[in-house]
Amino acid sequence: MEIEEIKEMSEINESTVYWKLTDYEHQNQVIKRVGCKSYQMENGKWVRIGLSIGYFYPDAPEFDCYEEIPEEDALELLKQNDKSIRNIKSTEA
Repeated sequence: MEIEEIKEMSEINESTVYWKLTDYEHQNQVIKRVGCKSYQMENGKWVRIGLSIGYFYPDAPEFDCYEEIPEEDALELLKQNDKSIRNIKSTEA
């Protein structure tokens, strides 16, 4: 079995969840978690990111500042966020 096939099989078995960040700096940002990997939407594509350990570290200010949301809610929030960004850009022009 090729290494790429093994990677694909392991990704199929990993669960996917969506998080809405609730800390002040990243409020309403949507994160897609596939297993232990994190992704954020950039220009219509999911891009892998490094998620701050602070969301999991009890002494950090952003600890537990996220909530798991259904995929439908995540997609709706992404649409709303995209509209907000476009509105901000149009007022800057």
